[in-house]
Amino acid sequence: MNDVEDGSLGELDLTRELQSLNTRLWEYVYAPAIQGGHNDHDVVGRVASKLFPSTMYYSTYTRDNYDPFGQHSIVPTPVEIDLKNDALACYKSQLKIEGVRLNHFEMVRGKSEYLNDTPHSWQASGT
Repeated sequence: MNDVEDGSLGELDLTRELQSLNTRLWEYVYAPAIQGGHNDHDVVGRVASKLFPSTMYYSTYTRDNYDPFGQHSIVPTPVEIDLKNDALACYKSQLKIEGVRLNHFEMVRGKSEYLNDTPHSWQASGT
């Protein structure tokens, strides 16, 4: 599925692709929470919630809030902050978009990550 255009991931295609995996030994699956931010993130969250009962949901961002929020705060160590910054630097196409770079990438550097018990972060946060 490497040839999928950004923003156009289809639920049926992803479901078929993931159903072909051998998941017997998987203890957890981590997927983006369904937050109304990026369409592809929400598609992955919806498909994971249908296929994998042990899914843990991590926050990304919403259309109205680039600063992630969620139920369980994961405070990074200095080493994890460096790894996160290195990972963010790999998104070269996203870094070229000034709004994404300034409003999201710069906002999340060095900040906590969040996990949610439900696929929808607003359910987890009680709103």
